[in-house]
Parts: sequence; C-alpha cells; structure tokens
Amino acid sequence: MRKLRLFWRLGSFIFWTLGCYLILLLANIPKTPAKRFRARAGIATIWAKGVCTIWHMRVRVYGEIPKEPFILVSNHLGYADIVLLSTLVDSYFISKEDVKSWPVLGQIVRYANILFLNRENSKDLNRVEELLEKKINEGSNVVFFPEGTSSRGEEVLHFKSSLFNYPANKGIPIHTAAISYSTPEGEMDSAEAVCWWGDMDFASHFIKLLQLKSFDARVRFANETVQGENRKSLALKAQESVSELFEPADSFRDA
Repeated sequence: MRKLRLFWRLGSFIFWTLGCYLILLLANIPKTPAKRFRARAGIATIWAKGVCTIWHMRVRVYGEIPKEPFILVSNHLGYADIVLLSTLVDSYFISKEDVKSWPVLGQIVRYANILFLNRENSKDLNRVEELLEKKINEGSNVVFFPEGTSSRGEEVLHFKSSLFNYPANKGIPIHTAAISYSTPEGEMDSAEAVCWWGDMDFASHFIKLLQLKSFDARVRFANETVQGENRKSLALKAQESVSELFEPADSFRDA
C-alpha cells in the first residue's frame, strides 16, 4: 500500500508541478513588478493547494492572516513550510541560495517569488536588504525564517538578527507565526518524515513524506506585531513571540 501510495503521489506531484511551472513562465510576461508578483503569487497558491491535496496535508490556521503589505517571520521546519505558507499568503520568500541547485525544483523556483541569499557572503546581505526594501515599497509581502536553518520541531531556535536591520531602522512592525506538524498514530513521527533538518538527504526524506497516509499542519499567527529599536532587539522580540505561539511536533496528535 505504501509503495502504491508513493508512486501515485510522486507521479501526481511531478505532473502537477511541471504543469504549474509552464504557466509560471507566462506569469513573468507582465511588465510591471506588481503585476508580475501577483501573477506568480496566484500560481504559487494554486500549486501549493494542489500539493497539499496530493500530500494529504491538512492545514489548520489560528489567528488572523496579516493585512498587506507585511513582513512575516516564522520558525522553520523544512521545505513543507513554503508549501504551507504559500496556501495562505501571497509573498516573496527569502531563501538560501543553494536551493537553486536542487534537481528540478531549483530550476522552477528561479521563476517564482523567491529572493535568494548567499549566507556564505556577508556582502550579499546588503543586496537582499535592498531587495527587501524595494519589495515592501512596491506593496509586496515578504516572508523569511530567521533561524537560518530548519529544525526537528522540538523548539524554536535562536533568531539571527541580520535580516531585521531594515525593518528595525524603518520602524516597520513585524508579524510573527509559528508552524507545527503532526502525523497520525502508527505513522513515522513528523520529525522524521515531515521536518527536513540536519544532514537529511532530500530524496529519501521526500519519499518518506509521500508514503505518509496524511499529516496535519498548524499555523498560528500572533494577534500583535513586534517592533524594536535595533535589529537585535527586534529579532529577540520576534523570537519570543514565535516561541509563545509554537507547539512542538506531534504534540497535538490526539487533538
């Protein structure tokens, strides 16, 4: 049964993703940045909702989704986070640059609303900060994961403060959210099959995820924004807010 589920879902995922990719290429035709953003975001939402159906990922939302334009930060548990948040918000995502080297998906995300950051090059932060300011001024939304890496879902990791420099200097409030996953009883824990962290191999992990009967995803949005006088204080307040919202992986299995 698991192998049948795997092959069916893998084929469906590839077919659906390549179909959306072809449409995504057309979304880059509009001349104005705002229209291109909206076109790409609309396709990303459709793609993400289709992926949720293929994966049997049940999404639960708590709190109010921020009003545009906004900067949103969240904890990071793996590639499923992008799919999850793309079903809820139209936004640019700040992602590490090595995502572009991923097989197939790397080529696709080059045409999506992704701002790539080279974490190995400190000077690249200035370029991304300028892009962040530009996108907010255009009326777009931006999402980033300040932990700088993904975790197994036991706790919220320390927030790196570098990307908080622009909103702190401009006095822009930060919206926060917390993501958690849970698998059904009898299935692999979400830390093993949903959260993608450490030195996990992408292909073998993706196979585990596709073999799950189903899994739950929860997003909790904070009721209030946070602000700080500098990037470090803003990062700390954002981390505290996300930590208050956070539920450990699989803690709501029986809910």
